[in-house]
Amino acid sequence: MWENYLTYHKEMGQHSITALAGTSMESRLHKTLYGEGEDMPNNSSSLRFLSATTGSWQSVAGSSGGIQPSNEESTLLSYFGRLNYSFADRYILNASIRADGSSKFPENNKLGIFPAVSGAWVISEESFMDTQDWLNQLKFRAGWGQVGNQFFEDVNARYSRMGIFYTTMGANQDVVIGAAPSSIGNSLLKWETVEDINLGIDLTALNNKLVYSLDLFQRKSKDMILWTSVPGYMGFGYTQQLTNIGELEANGYEMIFKYRDAAGELRYELGFNLSSAKTKIVKLVHGESIQDGNHQRLDMLTTTLEGETAGTFYGYVTDGIFQNLTEINSHSDEHGNILQPQAEPGDFRFEDLNNDGILNDNDKQVIGNPEPDFTYGINGYLTYKGIELNVLVTGSYGNDVLNALKPYSATGEGYYNSEKGLLERGWKGENATNSQPMIKAVDQNQNFRYSDYFIEDGSYIRLKNVQLAFNFPDRILTPIKIKKAKIYISAENLFTSTSFSGLDPDMGGSPTVRGIDWGHYPLPKRFTIGLKLTL
Repeated sequence: MWENYLTYHKEMGQHSITALAGTSMESRLHKTLYGEGEDMPNNSSSLRFLSATTGSWQSVAGSSGGIQPSNEESTLLSYFGRLNYSFADRYILNASIRADGSSKFPENNKLGIFPAVSGAWVISEESFMDTQDWLNQLKFRAGWGQVGNQFFEDVNARYSRMGIFYTTMGANQDVVIGAAPSSIGNSLLKWETVEDINLGIDLTALNNKLVYSLDLFQRKSKDMILWTSVPGYMGFGYTQQLTNIGELEANGYEMIFKYRDAAGELRYELGFNLSSAKTKIVKLVHGESIQDGNHQRLDMLTTTLEGETAGTFYGYVTDGIFQNLTEINSHSDEHGNILQPQAEPGDFRFEDLNNDGILNDNDKQVIGNPEPDFTYGINGYLTYKGIELNVLVTGSYGNDVLNALKPYSATGEGYYNSEKGLLERGWKGENATNSQPMIKAVDQNQNFRYSDYFIEDGSYIRLKNVQLAFNFPDRILTPIKIKKAKIYISAENLFTSTSFSGLDPDMGGSPTVRGIDWGHYPLPKRFTIGLKLTL
């Protein structure tokens, strides 16, 4: 990476101006070398190379042992400028512009220009606020700006590429080598533009004991870059294409509150933060939904639709369990046709949402949202005569989690491990349960099709970190010529309270595949004892 910039600063009475102009260049080169082979003649160290393999891969790929090199290179050239102005540290104005050229995009779309402007009014510096002794600072902020996104892995997404494929033909099953498209390029791919509008307030009061900050924002991602499915008629060897799929809008807030004080040798601080961002897909290319998150038993797990959050869970809606034959026969359309003729007592009742008398994909709807209503954190600090205590609590509320292990562990089907107590929870007779269907060998009702049965509340509160420490006093350290010494014990992830049945409700993912428990390893409890010395 190479960067060059020039800064100019000028003070003129109460006026202050700072200007900056510069350029930068970034180059990335990613090299990989992959190879494999089967059937080494023996374990001799002299034969530990791919061309010594004698198995089927070697016979297909030749003496190279199937070595496949890969070189991916990308460059980014940027020019940028920024101007900052303030008057009496009371009125502040900032403006900037940036031009980025990326080799990841086609020739006619390489350049992206992204401006920004922001301002602030420090109202506490006004003369009419002089009598407000309780107030240390009060600032109002506003800003608008754009940034570009070109951070996708496939640096050659604009090109269609050919791949080598092997097959066997004829009576002797001779190996035949051929070529076919392995990916389809997008010559129209362009920068994704993220536009932010922000309003904020900063407050410091009570002799700097109280700190409060609030930000309201609207964020629009235009020309979002994501992988989209490619129809089969477009060719062989690829299923997705990198595309500018549409527009996403997020509206939310971030709030921070802190209070600190002291009473004699006791000092303490309490902090709280709260944030929320509700997203919505404003527009998709051709208005078509995007499905993602392939699952062996449930097919595609997430669906992105116009007017909804990206990556929602989309499936059938259950309405309890049939307790007897009368309930099965009464679950019919307006003509008396039974909606689930294969059902038995103990099976799920599925809702016919469009009332057409047929249970099919048209009866699916959004059954879960991985996006929380809000996330929060609480932190506390206490110190007294060298003893320190730090506590951090984090949490999330209102998000749904798709338990992707449940199709294996909570159905009783196949040769999979089952959840403890599954047989006891399953339906065994009339009014036994209305949530867990009968566990049986033959499921003609398709009880475990993709439905809200697999969706759970992912809200949680977690004791994230606790640290207790002791600072040795100077009277002990000075004679042994040590400036500072602290001994501490800390614990992480001590406790999590949640109704989620899996191991951990807190999980990430991509914009279109998130909030899914694939059986990821839970956060471990970690205990640490340490000593810090300053000599």
